[in-house]
Amino acid sequence: MTRVLITDDDADVLRALQRILAAMQLEVVCAEDGLAAQTELANAEFDLIITDLVMPRADGFAVLDAARARWPATPVLILTGQGTTADCVRALRAGAFNFVGKPFDPADLTSIIADALRSRSAEADSLSPALALRTPQAALVGESRELGAVLDQVERAANVDSAVLLRGEKGTGKEAVARLLHVSSRRAGGPFVVVRCGALPAEQLERELFGHDAEPGKLEQARGGTLLLAELDRLDLALQGKLARVLVPEQPFIARGLDLRVIAGIDRALREQPEAGPLAAALEANLGGIVIEMPALRDRSEDMPLLVEYLVEAANHRLGRRAKAEALLSALQSYSWPGNLAELETRVERFVATAPPEPSYELGRKPHAINVLAVPVERFAATLVLQNGASCEVLLSCGLGHPVEDVFSAKEPFLAVQESGRTRIYARSALACIHVQAAQTTDEDSLPLRHQPVSVRLSSGTQIEGELRYVAVEGRARATDVLNEEGPSFSLYAGDRVSHVAKAHVLSVEER
Repeated sequence: MTRVLITDDDADVLRALQRILAAMQLEVVCAEDGLAAQTELANAEFDLIITDLVMPRADGFAVLDAARARWPATPVLILTGQGTTADCVRALRAGAFNFVGKPFDPADLTSIIADALRSRSAEADSLSPALALRTPQAALVGESRELGAVLDQVERAANVDSAVLLRGEKGTGKEAVARLLHVSSRRAGGPFVVVRCGALPAEQLERELFGHDAEPGKLEQARGGTLLLAELDRLDLALQGKLARVLVPEQPFIARGLDLRVIAGIDRALREQPEAGPLAAALEANLGGIVIEMPALRDRSEDMPLLVEYLVEAANHRLGRRAKAEALLSALQSYSWPGNLAELETRVERFVATAPPEPSYELGRKPHAINVLAVPVERFAATLVLQNGASCEVLLSCGLGHPVEDVFSAKEPFLAVQESGRTRIYARSALACIHVQAAQTTDEDSLPLRHQPVSVRLSSGTQIEGELRYVAVEGRARATDVLNEEGPSFSLYAGDRVSHVAKAHVLSVEER
């Protein structure tokens, strides 16, 4: 069953999300804040993550970072009632699938969730030549003056309710900018409704816009939110005239009787179409309260390295590859890109799809050529606790006769473990503690051991309870004296579990 992790410090929002997801027949796991979400992500994989942005202890960006590091193929939706345009751009650039304002419209959120889950289940060979961005946030990636001008205009336009005309070539990311405008505005909690004017015959599109019989049209569905008229220049001329009469000239963002904002995307000026009449010009005038010119990709050449790197990484995550952006970048620089970002994304995805599969190691160099089968090892089911407080279940291999705590004293800076059927590499410096089940302990009959219950607090805030076991000799009068001895770690015992703790990450030890 499809599993969704939802995170919000507002219990009412969690309940509302649960109702929406239950209606979609999805399994739901709740986390009351970002830290709880990070713990869930360390222990299990999800098909979708929905997280609030502003939370105590760890915010939505921390949840997004944890998700991208642990489960990079899982889409993340960011919810917020307090987000700024800069927050939206940061989240989308960091890899969020989408950004949804609060309070949210259930129908709109249901549609976004369905889109996110479809992106999760997309097959590697389903590469579409259509000029539609599968990674829409790519439109916001870059540092060029041209992109900066677009984002500046979005920030200014978000604070007013005027209609917006997005004008630029096909594939430049007009829909991504329109959604950014929506979630940055006061209408972020309302629906974001998209009408693709070039996708349907005129009669069907008229019913879609204005409704039919008792069925409400898109104009009605967008009440209180934003209506995006994509490819408006492909709208039938008669419909252009009807739409021009619906929009009130004095208040172009208000459709008659409906409180909504209209954003229109066009590839060319309506008045430049063949057979265009005065009504088309009037419609363009009504929608042109604010005009944002979308730059073509060929005019953003300085953004190409960042864009290619971003798209290659996104495609690697989707397709399970390890393609390198450098191998593609030099071949793309001199091309004029008539299909803009959409064409670039398709080209990148085809390149990544033919790259070698991801290898089982994740170091920046090839592993040493050691015949592992010739080395006798013991395997332990263990829980790794990282310095940041995250934890994960792994299978840990140690040389026969070597104690698990030697993990902390090994000179090799990385540790390889088996996790969810794959080999994962962790920096030893990031390990704070290792819990091992059914571990071998010292033979108590042969040594006069003392058992001192202690509470250990790590720098991440994690607290571990257990017993220090030691032989009381000179210089070892108290259990905590063990911490002053040589060695990078010490052991705590609790039932059939032994925890090997890195001394470098210990804040305090209290005897109980």
